[in-house]
Amino acid sequence: MKLWLGFCCFFFGLVFLLMSFFLSQKSGSNQKKTSFESGFSTLGKVTLGYSLHFFFLVLVFVFFDLELIFLLVLVFTNYFYIFVFGLTMFLVILGFLIEWKIKKLIWFI
Repeated sequence: MKLWLGFCCFFFGLVFLLMSFFLSQKSGSNQKKTSFESGFSTLGKVTLGYSLHFFFLVLVFVFFDLELIFLLVLVFTNYFYIFVFGLTMFLVILGFLIEWKIKKLIWFI
């Protein structure tokens, strides 16, 4: 029953998405495709590139942040999880120190 309900929800969602894609009005104006910068016309390239090192730094931050949030809940449930939390935090800090040592966390502006 649950599988059938999930399939129906996915199917109807896909149908409505495709209907809105094919039945919506298309605007051919190039002006609508450009960015709006407080009333000023942009000159040159609008998009700026980011270095790959910055992207990896953000991924490391998000990974450590989410891991701390999910593991903090386990501390309050059982004494065994306190040990698991301590071991995991030790491994997270060890991984952080290794990344610091091989200079992956240094960001030059």
